[in-house]
Amino acid sequence: MLLEPQTDKAALDGFRAANPDLFKKDDWLLAAHLGIVLSVLGILTYVVIATPYLWLKTVLGALNVLPWFALINVTIHHHHTHRNTALHPWARRLLDFLYLIVLPNAPKRLSRYRLAHLNHHAQPFHETDVDHHYGKRRYLAMSKNLWTKFLYFAELTFVGAHMPGWEDDHYMNNVPLEDWNPADYERVKAVEIKKSRRLSALQWTGFGILVWIFPPAAWGWAFPMLLVKNWAHYLGQFQHYDERFLDPARSV
Repeated sequence: MLLEPQTDKAALDGFRAANPDLFKKDDWLLAAHLGIVLSVLGILTYVVIATPYLWLKTVLGALNVLPWFALINVTIHHHHTHRNTALHPWARRLLDFLYLIVLPNAPKRLSRYRLAHLNHHAQPFHETDVDHHYGKRRYLAMSKNLWTKFLYFAELTFVGAHMPGWEDDHYMNNVPLEDWNPADYERVKAVEIKKSRRLSALQWTGFGILVWIFPPAAWGWAFPMLLVKNWAHYLGQFQHYDERFLDPARSV
């Protein structure tokens, strides 16, 4: 378990105090949730691997993104960031184990996510809330008409551009939070966009090779993994950037 910086702890304590109902822990409810998610994931994965129909592999493989995202959400967002999921040690160890499965480069990602997310709760759309400011500007710029909305959807869910990546991680893990600012983050994203597009092309090429070498792993694991990060980011956009929530008083 990583140690929380003091800024993280203050943000989390304040959020807990303001929203006590969100932090009631129930291991039986957690077990039911995980049972349903893992069962759906197991069934869909089996059908994806077993079916000879390419269109069905594609559709169900894309649907597999949702249970994978549910595992990521409960392990990272609720368990490791908000601490409102597991009550007993056995349940916490289970979520720690699942976390390493759904996100193998765990410590690097967790530190970046926790810092950015809790700072967003503590100071929504403050100058240091750089990734949400960037996302808001990008969202509003791409919401002008149906065509730009389509490009934005494709960009977030398939291409991999404008996604938190290695440059974002380096910036948020190594620059002190109080020094985060939109101008620096714009420069980080300019580099990250180019890298993410190249990486996306490399990953999809790897998927194509895996389809030829070992199809079960390609369709049962690699295909939903190529989409899950993008879909998670896409689904998280609109709770932040809807016009009604841009008022800091409502955003918390």
